[in-house]
Amino acid sequence: MVSVALCFVILIAGSVVIPAAIPLLHLCRCLISYGDEGMTADCSNNSGFDIKCLPRSPQLESLSLAGNELTEVPEELNSTGFENILRLDLSNNRISNLPSWKFVAMPRLQSLNLSHNHISKLPNEACRIPSVDLSYNNLTDMSNLVGIFKTKATIRGNPIRCACNLTIARRFFVKPTISNLEAIDCIMPGFKVAKPLATQCNQQYNEEQSPSNWKIPFYLFIFLFTFAVGIFSVCKR
Repeated sequence: MVSVALCFVILIAGSVVIPAAIPLLHLCRCLISYGDEGMTADCSNNSGFDIKCLPRSPQLESLSLAGNELTEVPEELNSTGFENILRLDLSNNRISNLPSWKFVAMPRLQSLNLSHNHISKLPNEACRIPSVDLSYNNLTDMSNLVGIFKTKATIRGNPIRCACNLTIARRFFVKPTISNLEAIDCIMPGFKVAKPLATQCNQQYNEEQSPSNWKIPFYLFIFLFTFAVGIFSVCKR
């Protein structure tokens, strides 16, 4: 099956062009297919998979390297030939280090799946990828989420530590409309189970934003006193 299918693969200037007439192709233990979302290379669940074997194709829009026991983001992904990739799946690996959000060889990248890895720290730079899945990693520091503040990011299932008095916690709570982050589940001091930040800090933040009971009569007294002084001054004239 592989040898027959490969006869239809066309090489153009070092890249691979696969005619759309071929709906399915096995290449380098990857399933190459066409669908509504363009050309897809499913190279998932291939322990020891060598990405160098995968031909570069300008038609490739979706690449899955999920479940390949990767310990880092392959350097080959920053080489030429992946410039039209829109979706990259690196989930269910053993990646612990993410040096940068800049996938320079993938300027059109719209979706990055890094869920179910061992990532404990995110790059300090702002993430420009529209959608990122970081669920079920080892993220613990809430301040480390600043770089993905305006990204549509999924971060559930991380042991994130938080406290209502943290500046970053207030920022996420008070200005949720400028953030695309989904509801943040985090662990408060003295607790072991993560709960939504909004649920845990809602009462405290609302009390801080609304005038306290003693402030209302105080401001009313100041207003009435000022008004009375003004009336007295007018009458005295």
